[in-house]
Amino acid sequence: SLANDSVHYLVMARHYSPWVDESGAISTAWLLQDFPPFFPWLLAFTGAAHSLIYAHLLVTGLGLASLYFYYLLSNRWLKNQGLAIFPLLIFALSPGFILGLQGILSESLFLLLSIIFLLLYVPERNHSKVQTVIAGLLLAAIVLTRTIGIALLMAILAQAFFSSISQKSV
Repeated sequence: SLANDSVHYLVMARHYSPWVDESGAISTAWLLQDFPPFFPWLLAFTGAAHSLIYAHLLVTGLGLASLYFYYLLSNRWLKNQGLAIFPLLIFALSPGFILGLQGILSESLFLLLSIIFLLLYVPERNHSKVQTVIAGLLLAAIVLTRTIGIALLMAILAQAFFSSISQKSV
């Protein structure tokens, strides 16, 4: 059924896949797809587009990796390793996180990229050129993973704009 988001992602991934020739059904269904391409690219180039088991393992692995970075972010914000476990547990047991792992969906990739971006991006600190490039690439990947990533991009641009205005007025 094309009503399932997992199917949409798999159709896109099989279209992008360099490993297997595209079938007639995929080339026909491809025309109906309008999801952002980064997650299907990841499925395609890892070979997970052609195995439901590998696709589910990839999504689960991305989700579990995001928990590690979530812990690092919690630890940074709370400045306490012991306390950082509590928000991690609450998040890991939340229905939204668990549901995002049950399908072949882009939520786990979006979460992983977003948390790594938040760990890297600190607006008050001067960044090296390498950090700026990495942050830019992460932000681009976030926007190409889920369209809601545009909201993060707009927030960063607004923060930079208002920060530059406040610095000029001082």
